[in-house]
Amino acid sequence: MATCQILQCGLRAWHATEDLKIIRNTRALTELQAHILTVLALKRRKKRLKAKKKRENAIKEMVTCEAKYVTNLLILRDRFQIPTEALAKRKRWPKNDVQKIFNYLEPIIKLHQDTICVELNAYYARGKNIALVFIKYARWFAIYAQYLKNYNVACDTLYKYREKYKSFHKLLDAQRVDRDTGKRFQEIVSYLIMPCQRISRYELLLQEILRNSFQDEDAKIYDELVEAHKIVHKVAMSNEIFQKNSEDISRLLSLQHTIKGMPITLFAPTRRLIKEGKVQIGKCATKRYSLVETLHKVSEGVEMKPSLLYLFTDIVMWTDCENSYQGHGSLSKGVVHVHERKEGKYINFKLYKYSGIGSAYGKKVSMDTLLCVKLPGKPRKVCEWGDSLKKAIADFGATEKSWKERKARNMR
Repeated sequence: MATCQILQCGLRAWHATEDLKIIRNTRALTELQAHILTVLALKRRKKRLKAKKKRENAIKEMVTCEAKYVTNLLILRDRFQIPTEALAKRKRWPKNDVQKIFNYLEPIIKLHQDTICVELNAYYARGKNIALVFIKYARWFAIYAQYLKNYNVACDTLYKYREKYKSFHKLLDAQRVDRDTGKRFQEIVSYLIMPCQRISRYELLLQEILRNSFQDEDAKIYDELVEAHKIVHKVAMSNEIFQKNSEDISRLLSLQHTIKGMPITLFAPTRRLIKEGKVQIGKCATKRYSLVETLHKVSEGVEMKPSLLYLFTDIVMWTDCENSYQGHGSLSKGVVHVHERKEGKYINFKLYKYSGIGSAYGKKVSMDTLLCVKLPGKPRKVCEWGDSLKKAIADFGATEKSWKERKARNMR
């Protein structure tokens, strides 16, 4: 008889109390009970072995990732901070500006290179519980809150210096390649964001270790893991808002550097990226046609081109698939229509067109731009884009209204 059939028979026998009284002392029931217990014990052992392997992998990843993290911090210091300080000294730039970019980096390097990395390796080599390291040094993680608070200022200063001084821009590009070995490094922004994500990484790995540990195996180790996870989770939650903010800023700086021929400045303190994706876009002006006529015209005859669409809190921007700038529009007074035709769903939304260089929005032109966005065969994605656009326009309108009201009150 198959194992699953034996288990089913056994369960029916356990639940049939009247029948159990009759056959309680029979040899068949005793053998069945023994077989069920054996199968359950094997299943439990297999589960525990699988969990043990996952736990060991998570612990090993914790140790190896810590070493990589320290290496990346040293790259940030040796390849970017020290040369930048030397350049600033030659050019006589304000010392405070360079400190703003790399503020709190040195204490973080000392904490991890001299303490946490050494302790983790020692505990791992001796087979001791690595959770004790986090319990012991958790109070030092407060330095990350200061780093995250300074991250906005660091990115703002970095962007301004990159735009203002060509020598600084050339230095950052030159430091990405090792002259001797030819090894390439990441951009400075990629290294600056790493400390912002570190505490969350600890929390995830501790959670994985805890998920694959069992209290009945070693109650003391289990309790230490629970305590370490609680401490790190508390720190991560307190830093969550700053971390989200730092990741948004990092993405804006990355797009500013990646998109070619962009006449606007993406980086702004209040701007955030809401949604991005690959779509098909058609575009035409609404100067000669009414809105209804243009919606029909766009849906019928405009050529659709593969594009990348970026929805921010105040503007919409689109590029071609090779990251070349194509256009953008403000969400102010935007109009969104989601409708369905035979060939699929479309989104039509009207935006004010801007052009020119020198400000966040550019120079306003007295002509509207109508975009037709299409995702063939994916009506759900079209609806998601439509809902996101409507919400962004509503939120931007509310923010703009409150800003105008505050301005009017201040002028009284």
